[in-house]
Amino acid sequence: MKANRLSLADSQVAILWLPMAALAAVYGSITLSWVVYRVHLVEVVTQLGFAPTFAPQLLLIETLLAIALEPLVGQFSDRLQQQRRNRFPLIWVGGVLTAALFVIIPLIAMEIQAVPAVQSIRWMLIGLLILWAIAIGILRSPALALLRHYAATVRLPQAASLLTLAAGLAGATTPLGTPALKELGYGITFVAAAILLVVTVGLLKFFNRSVVTPAETLEDAVALTSPSLASLGLIFGIGATVTLVFRLAIEIFPKVLKTQLPDVNPPLIMGLMFLTIAAFAVPAGLIAVRVGNSRAMLVGLGAIAALLVLLKLTVSLPVAIGLAMGLGIAYSLVSNGTFPLVLSVLSPRHAGLAIGLFFGGAAAAVSAFSIVFGTPEALTVTTGIWLGLVSLLGAAICVVALKPKHTTAAND
Repeated sequence: MKANRLSLADSQVAILWLPMAALAAVYGSITLSWVVYRVHLVEVVTQLGFAPTFAPQLLLIETLLAIALEPLVGQFSDRLQQQRRNRFPLIWVGGVLTAALFVIIPLIAMEIQAVPAVQSIRWMLIGLLILWAIAIGILRSPALALLRHYAATVRLPQAASLLTLAAGLAGATTPLGTPALKELGYGITFVAAAILLVVTVGLLKFFNRSVVTPAETLEDAVALTSPSLASLGLIFGIGATVTLVFRLAIEIFPKVLKTQLPDVNPPLIMGLMFLTIAAFAVPAGLIAVRVGNSRAMLVGLGAIAALLVLLKLTVSLPVAIGLAMGLGIAYSLVSNGTFPLVLSVLSPRHAGLAIGLFFGGAAAAVSAFSIVFGTPEALTVTTGIWLGLVSLLGAAICVVALKPKHTTAAND
């Protein structure tokens, strides 16, 4: 039997499900932490005496830092893995620091609210907010690099479906749960997110103990060659284009709904899209394993292109629901394949770098979007659709150009 194929019996041990479930919980808590942070950031900065417009500027600074931070941290975690057979020192630093700052920041902010503070203390808190974004970046890439340890190459899309499921559910909190989060206030939600983060990282550490020589015990060792600059650039590119497509979709779809269906509540439709991403995650993983990850991603990209063109035809609630679910299914195919694709391109020893470059590209896309379209009015629906189609073409080129070292289709 070829190394890139698994029998039915082999497939039962090709994914370490308990560690994967713990990793998905960590990814979900990271996504939820960002949701909570973004929901309350305007309230925090205005409480410090800054204008509400300072919040997006602060987010821009944080995403610009992430462009370089994510790949560097990912590469450093690879060195730890090679030298100490363990990425967890970095994961613990990122997790504990993120959680600690999530507790410290509201305490200081509430103290400033009670007693007017000097300007230096206000800027110190801004520094802590930026440090929080750095800390969660230190956590994310090394943690998600563990996906390479927990699944054989041919089963990476199936394992990654748990990550897509967790991220979809957590992401749905933005359109569906923002009013509730604002009502609770940043004090309670920051602390709750901190507790969730520490608990999930602790669970990941607990279940990680059973993993011995992760990738090598599941599949043939990959040649320890240095990655090419072209591969690194394409990984960065897939992160940027896929992220930009999603950002454009969630920006222009609500505008279409407000214009053409004023009686419809856009957050509910967008929440349905996120929930569909989560619901279709497991089928998306199975499809990718069956037909090939790159093929599944290309189908998803093509479907998104068609659905973007059809957005202006949203003339009724059933059509809006159908488009939301269609976008959710298509993006689930794409999103579910991104981590397996970049991880299968580079050798296991560069897993952290691969994940870091992907998130670096994602941060670059978010930064560029924020700079070019700083206000909601700056992006028209027509411009968004055309830019989305160009981004989809770029993503498709990256998918085709990236050549996995092992196929992700069991029947290829």
